[in-house]
Amino acid sequence: MALINRWIASATYRDGVGRDSVVSIYVTESDAEEWINAMDETTRAATPIGVYFDKLDTMTAAALVSRTVTMQQVVDLPLNPADEVLRGNKLAVEFLSAGRGYVITIPARNPAAYTQKPDSLEVNLTSGVVPAFIAAFEDVAISVNGAGVDVRRIRVAD
Repeated sequence: MALINRWIASATYRDGVGRDSVVSIYVTESDAEEWINAMDETTRAATPIGVYFDKLDTMTAAALVSRTVTMQQVVDLPLNPADEVLRGNKLAVEFLSAGRGYVITIPARNPAAYTQKPDSLEVNLTSGVVPAFIAAFEDVAISVNGAGVDVRRIRVAD
């Protein structure tokens, strides 16, 4: 069993009844260090992770509780994204990396930030703040194997 370092950017949000949800993505060490070493909030907001956090905040109607960028030592085993638990108040962001599919969820979706395709639970990827969110997400997110990501679909989670 080998331990490896993973860098993670996380944001915690609180809904109207006081429940917290966390959105976490893997990021590169260089992006993490840039965010951590920024001298002030303005500089931090201009980093790739800062831009991602800003766009993530826009995608949810929940209240921001905290943001963290951390290094975590994990066992070097593949993660199984099929184990994701998706609740009805979330958006599911589906993306590919190195030929594998992954999903993260955004809690307490903000319907004012996007439009849905007619007769579908899918989000229109070219409307509202969605293109800016996708660009920020793809700029900083990496999969567990370190490869870049490509957002394929965003949908209302079930």
